Amino acid sequence: MNLWNDQKLLSLVAGGDRKAFKQLFNTYHQKLALFLYRLTRDRWLAEELVQDVFVNIWHRRD
Repeated sequence: MNLWNDQKLLSLVAGGDRKAFKQLFNTYHQKLALFLYRLTRDRWLAEELVQDVFVNIWHRRD
């Protein structure tokens, strides 16, 4: 994704758009999980952290 698309996607998420949130999740989940796995060397912990990140994005979307 490019910056403009990311900004638009985040704007839609901030407005409560569930489809946009799903797209955000699908776009960044694997990249974020891999990054966190490299930091933690623990697959379970990396997935938990990814989940926490996306839950926080949704809860703090406004």
